[in-house]
Amino acid sequence: MFALVNGHYVVLSAMWTPITFNDGGPERGLGAVTWGDGTKGVVGAVAPANSLVGSTAGDFSLYPPSSGVSAQPDGNYVVIFRGCDNAAAEITDAGAVTPASGLLGANGVISAVNSVLGATASQGANLVVVYDASRAQLLVGEPGLNQVTLRRVPVSLALNPPNVENYAVTAVLTNGATCQGMLVTTGGAATAVGLLWGLRNGGTDLAAWAHTNWFNHGAVNPAWTDNTLFRTNLTDLADGIASGQTYYYTWVATNAAGTYVAPSSKFFLTGEVTVNALDAEAQYPGNTATFRISRPDTCTNVAITVPFMLTGSAAYGIDYAAVPSNVTLAAGVTQADVVITSPYDTDTTNEQVVLTLAAGSGVYPYGVPANAATVVIAHYEHTPIAITTVQAGSWTNLAIWGGGLPEAGDDVTLTNNVTLDVSMPFTYNSVSN
Repeated sequence: MFALVNGHYVVLSAMWTPITFNDGGPERGLGAVTWGDGTKGVVGAVAPANSLVGSTAGDFSLYPPSSGVSAQPDGNYVVIFRGCDNAAAEITDAGAVTPASGLLGANGVISAVNSVLGATASQGANLVVVYDASRAQLLVGEPGLNQVTLRRVPVSLALNPPNVENYAVTAVLTNGATCQGMLVTTGGAATAVGLLWGLRNGGTDLAAWAHTNWFNHGAVNPAWTDNTLFRTNLTDLADGIASGQTYYYTWVATNAAGTYVAPSSKFFLTGEVTVNALDAEAQYPGNTATFRISRPDTCTNVAITVPFMLTGSAAYGIDYAAVPSNVTLAAGVTQADVVITSPYDTDTTNEQVVLTLAAGSGVYPYGVPANAATVVIAHYEHTPIAITTVQAGSWTNLAIWGGGLPEAGDDVTLTNNVTLDVSMPFTYNSVSN
């Protein structure tokens, strides 16, 4: 095994033999070189899909001397096997030199596609190999042919960390929710994806999250491509989700180039949002009825906006004053009121206003049937009375009215030099002074 300066490693299996060699398949002792992730290791049988392998028996022999794996100061490595055959050209012991990325490794059967192959028989021992770490490029010279071949480390050197985004939560209940995220890009390499979650917001610090639910047991999956949508169902039985709490979540993705945690974490509440009629009737002009929207005091550490709909027999903006279509419960706040104000009511029957909580952003469940409540705007009929003033002053000064505020239909007697203002919204039957 050869350690790379970037923390990864390479394993040489000089006598590796495919499992099909007894079935008329490849020969025994082809040899293989396998790259491994220093943080997670490598799992699975050696094969051309995950390793650089020989094409004929003895290709990866450590003879002649200076054959093997050479780790480079930039984290990449070079595989040199001077006794390797050029199978395609049927040249024995031509030698092969393979530049490999220290972030992704090299795989496949040795060929001119991934390696520099010697052009003459038995000349592998004479190949001159120079690696330029500043440019990540390999120079291979064949003195007998007066020829130099230059090859760069494959494009895997430009491998980037993956990128993942948080998507909105769905199916929020008091005992769980479905968290969604998008693998925006794999960064050009096989990627592992997981969900970070807990009662505390860990931000982009992977270690600060209480729980990690990895897909595929944390192993990379080459089948996952850019713009792959992931969903995880968190439940009380499988994950220990408790009711009446605030849970945070974010997504993480990792590949050979690095790990990325989505920076804008999201949340959901397992406490129900409810509405009730705190004051169920508006009884006279200017009087109010009140809806109260509430959540449990155990999940108030984030602000939420609660949208709602107003329906019923009362006409919005006519039978009662217009109100906003949502309320915001600030962090630390358990409840907010929606006030229904009745103007002067000319209808002859009582009318209803029904407030129903809407799904909105879907970060909380709402109580059923406590997701709707009803208040009444009661019909108001005024009984005319006689009102006499006992003080002088302006007609519009309500303080001078000794019998209370007059309304349309009242008999009013004015005394003590009252100044009349005919713009007042009521009539008078007699005036004396």
